[in-house]
Amino acid sequence: MTSKLRVSSFHLSRPLRGASVALLALGALLLNPALACSGSEDPAEPDWEYGAADMLAVSAGTYAGTIHFSEGDAPFTLELGQAPPRGINPATAGAAHLRPQCGSYSRELSLVKPAGACMVTWVSNLELTGNLSSEGTPAWSDLAVEAMFTVEGERLEYGWLAVHVSETETLQLELQEGRFGGGSFTGPGGPVGVTVVSSPTSP
Repeated sequence: MTSKLRVSSFHLSRPLRGASVALLALGALLLNPALACSGSEDPAEPDWEYGAADMLAVSAGTYAGTIHFSEGDAPFTLELGQAPPRGINPATAGAAHLRPQCGSYSRELSLVKPAGACMVTWVSNLELTGNLSSEGTPAWSDLAVEAMFTVEGERLEYGWLAVHVSETETLQLELQEGRFGGGSFTGPGGPVGVTVVSSPTSP
């Protein structure tokens, strides 16, 4: 009886073998998304033309604009600075914590498959915190917010700033050719347009 059990453990049925192969392939893709495109190793990191300090200079500061709700326009002001390292109180953080720190800045490989195609790109992320104020409805007064600034590729030209307003509301501003010029606000009523009047990238 013992020998039969040992033999059967090494001779899986075809369905089981297929499932095992599928699980192994899925694990490989999760560890290395580039395999889904070429079957090769991760592409080498590009020659970056910017760093964490450059991302901070572009994204930290004051934004002014308008959210175009169906009920009427709502002018807003957004103040952002870099998120301090985990465990640091922003109210008491010194000047040393204003510099880019590990934990608030990262780079990673991103897999995108538009229309059945396959594209691998590098993205850089920078965490920010700040305050949001708005006139009209909804009205916010120095609402504490968290944001993530993401840039695609090796140049600081294209990306987006996603501001977490609440569990159901997100303000997203688009970086196009190195400048913030517009975006969208998504809430319970669906997405609406946003116009950016001024930002840290304004001349």
